[in-house]
Amino acid sequence: MGTKQENVTTIELREEEREFLLELFASAEKQLLGELDHTDTRQYRTKIEDRLSLLEQVRGKITHG
Repeated sequence: MGTKQENVTTIELREEEREFLLELFASAEKQLLGELDHTDTRQYRTKIEDRLSLLEQVRGKITHG
């Protein structure tokens, strides 16, 4: 059985770029939460929740290093 390898990409950001990304994340989160409030299907709700979780993981890497 093989093990799954994950590709990791490292980037360096200036403070201005980091703040811009955080603004984009906030906007995306607001949009996803709006979609979550208006969805009727369980499958789509799960997809949105997964996206929100991923967004939070990436935001955490940017804010906490």
